[in-house]
Amino acid sequence: MKTKSGVIQRLPEAELDIMMIIWRLESPARISQIYVEMSKSHPVTKATLHTLLARLDSRGFIKTEYHGSTLIYKAFYTLVSEEEYRAAETVNFLDKIYHGSRKRLVASLIGDESITEKDISELSSILDKAQKRLEKNASAKSEKDNHK
Repeated sequence: MKTKSGVIQRLPEAELDIMMIIWRLESPARISQIYVEMSKSHPVTKATLHTLLARLDSRGFIKTEYHGSTLIYKAFYTLVSEEEYRAAETVNFLDKIYHGSRKRLVASLIGDESITEKDISELSSILDKAQKRLEKNASAKSEKDNHK
């Protein structure tokens, strides 16, 4: 859930595993689908799954919708996208492990023996796009400042 400051809370591992399943499934996800997928990798009781889904709902990661007069069917809609969560976790990791230094992170990645030419090419392309975006933003800011 996004806090008042706009920061997305970090999820405990079990809840993150469930969110990964929900993100993969077609929305809305049904509890029976989540249970089947979760059971493939983690032994889980239905009661535990209900508890974890209730926590995700209370944290604002999913919206629970009840259909029918009984609680036979529940639909879960994500309120935080996988991309939003991944971005928040990346920033958290970057801040904690690399003290916010993107340069240190990239240096660590390219210092690894397993990096391939393809990896380097893709990273270079990503950096080129970032450079162009920064230049475009700087140009737009400069024009805005000149019109004041």
